[in-house]
Amino acid sequence: VELERIIELSWNSDTCVSYLKNDWCSDKKSLGQSAVSSLILNLYMGGKIMRCISETGNHYYNLINGYIVDLTVDQFKSLPDYKNGEERIELLKETAKELLSKGKSNMIIWCLSENIDAINFYKKLGGKKVIEKDAKIGDKLYKEYGFYFDLQKVLD
Repeated sequence: VELERIIELSWNSDTCVSYLKNDWCSDKKSLGQSAVSSLILNLYMGGKIMRCISETGNHYYNLINGYIVDLTVDQFKSLPDYKNGEERIELLKETAKELLSKGKSNMIIWCLSENIDAINFYKKLGGKKVIEKDAKIGDKLYKEYGFYFDLQKVLD
């Protein structure tokens, strides 16, 4: 608790991530502080530094003795998606099992071309980029990639 208080006292616009500096103020002290806070917490408490995507972009937190410790979560309107790679693999396997039980043998998962983390994740799991298309979201066009998966290979 003392370390948490010390970390919080260190937050200011100089420690805020650069792309959020203009939005930082004393009413939103934790905004843009996740990277530096998770580094300091890791230095003193050990564990792992984890990353997820939040409403403001990349968000960092700690996994210590199996518990999520996020000193900057109060900056968000809703909780970030803390799923780590292992959980995503399990979700993909459960999806593969369900589709196999329905007589399917393959699937295509779509992701935005800008989502480098997802692209690397799908490639690592054996997904092959087989198709591209444009997707209109709001008023903007985005490129999407379709990754092909053999469902049986997902489970192997």
